[in-house]
Amino acid sequence: MNEKLLDLLKTYPGPYPRYNYYPRMTEWDNKASESEWMEILNHAKGDTVDLYIHFPFCKSFCHFCGCNIKIGTDFHDQSAYIEVLKKELKSYELQRFKIRNLYFGGGTPNALHYDLMKEFLTFLISNINKDSDFHFVSEFDLRDYNEEYLQLLKSFGMTGLSFGVQDLNESVLNIIGRKTDTNKLLKDISSLKELSLDEVSIDLLYGLPKQGSQSFEKLKELFSLNIVNKVSLYPFAEVPWFSDYYPEWDIHKPTTESKMSYFCELDAILKDFNFEQIGYGHYFKKSSEHYKDYKNGQLGRTVMGYANKASDILIGAGVSAISISPTMLKKNHKILGVYLANDMKISNSHKMTEGEYDRWKLLQSMASEYQSTELNSNSNIPDEYSRYFIPYISKQYLSEL
Repeated sequence: MNEKLLDLLKTYPGPYPRYNYYPRMTEWDNKASESEWMEILNHAKGDTVDLYIHFPFCKSFCHFCGCNIKIGTDFHDQSAYIEVLKKELKSYELQRFKIRNLYFGGGTPNALHYDLMKEFLTFLISNINKDSDFHFVSEFDLRDYNEEYLQLLKSFGMTGLSFGVQDLNESVLNIIGRKTDTNKLLKDISSLKELSLDEVSIDLLYGLPKQGSQSFEKLKELFSLNIVNKVSLYPFAEVPWFSDYYPEWDIHKPTTESKMSYFCELDAILKDFNFEQIGYGHYFKKSSEHYKDYKNGQLGRTVMGYANKASDILIGAGVSAISISPTMLKKNHKILGVYLANDMKISNSHKMTEGEYDRWKLLQSMASEYQSTELNSNSNIPDEYSRYFIPYISKQYLSEL
């Protein structure tokens, strides 16, 4: 175990933003308009952009989840959503751009009926131009493993898969609302080798009730399959409704020390299997393309996670999706009923100042390179910030990890 890392984690506990966009929404001014966003896209004609698409549907509710989701798989509800989603995407005239990174998130993309996903993919791929360095990653719930569905995504160019594991102790999974046959899960993960994907990513949580070393052996078995090459290790963020589902939470809430010790144990296991931490809680296998991009300084941090050569503009489509550019951020309506009413107006927005953009690039650099980029003389970050804060953080903390 990395004792120095454990000491740092115990010294500086607390909830912090992930900063996959900046500034935080609580600081947005809500002064930007839809027409201004369209003007930004007009000026980006011919450029590479990234595209995030949100599918809110889930078959069941995970008790820890804070994502924008809708429980249920009614075909007519889903069909109505796809029609509005296509209308939004058409408004962006996507053929003007080259799409570099495409990401399906949710919710659970594979909770969408097979025929609707096929219809949507046919529409989408016929309306975009792929960049020569095109990547397409989809989230997927492997508890609902379906080879035909996976082959459908693959046939439309999917290069990566991301799925939540959270833990491999079935009693812990039952507590958080993710009943899982872990033996079947490992078997299904093994089957993914046939897809020859560039990226297979999993999410793990630490700080869950009754979590302990019982899952370590199965995690080692999982990593021994040599299929997963990217791991996101997230702290459990207590949502207000969690204790409603698990009344014993106050009794079994882990201490800061036990939670951080568990993190460090997982960190050691990952390193034993040739993973390297490239940003707090994010690990890439050293043989992966993402790791090579990281070493070459070509990795970007976005709402899609870590992306290969992330573009300056991210178009987010679907309910609650966030869009990002160097001068503006916007968020779609988070209430599904409002989105389905064809209300294409912005829910939240922000005109980014030059200083905010510089700080955003700085945060990206620190998150993806574990160092701060050298700021040029035209930077809008105050001198005292760059002179004291950046070297202090880089040398005092990041270098110690």
